[in-house]
Amino acid sequence: EMERALRKPGDWTAWEAVARSISYFSRFDAESQKLGELEARRAVALAPEYALAHANLAHVLSATFTQTLDEALAAEVRAAADRALALDAGHPTVLWKTARALASIGLSEKALPLAERSIALMPYNAIAHGSHVQCIMNLGRPQEALSAYDEEARLAPRAHGQFFILGLRSQAHLMLNEYEAALEAAKTSLKEFASYSTTAVIRATCLAALSRNAEAQEAVRACRRLGPAPVHPDIWEQAWRRIVSPEAFALMGPANALYRDLWNATPKESAA
Repeated sequence: EMERALRKPGDWTAWEAVARSISYFSRFDAESQKLGELEARRAVALAPEYALAHANLAHVLSATFTQTLDEALAAEVRAAADRALALDAGHPTVLWKTARALASIGLSEKALPLAERSIALMPYNAIAHGSHVQCIMNLGRPQEALSAYDEEARLAPRAHGQFFILGLRSQAHLMLNEYEAALEAAKTSLKEFASYSTTAVIRATCLAALSRNAEAQEAVRACRRLGPAPVHPDIWEQAWRRIVSPEAFALMGPANALYRDLWNATPKESAA
């Protein structure tokens, strides 16, 4: 269905524009993310009263916010989510998309009941469970998040985009100082999407915590090759402080300090 939606030459309906947006967004590279946003905006322009179009726009923009921390973008996410909910607060996909979007801009308390309502309406939808995991992780409840993750994994063990939910699992273990388990989840996540900065940083941190120093420094060098902004300790901590609750940020404190020390101790690669 994704490939078919992308092949249609023109005259799209709003639903088709949403489908194209999701198709592009699901490729996870920078260019596709831009195209996903373009199609999301097209859907809203085609059907301003279409709740799913607004919810999808909020979801797509929230992913960009986590990379840029642009507050103007956060305001746009909030407005799109609020509009979607005003139009149709009983649509399970609208609910999980707005939950994920709001959690990504630091509003997990507002997002959590939306994810819970989505699950109540559509309990077999693994993505709704994934949004629930994100909310409770951001609220600093890692043990509960792991239980919620188990239900998501039971429903869709081979789901597309599993790297993201595995990233949440690795974060939960990291919060609990369970470094072996966090490392395994991070490594599995990176097998699906090698450029996911969250699990790349967690892998490096866990290796340092386990005194696997040579591997840890090589993991830091791999992080640096992803680009300076997402993986620098200052940006990493800034993003955590902005998006998660104070309770969650405090639980990440030891890991953040460990990663900073590792970053500073790892020599920069010489230019080729």
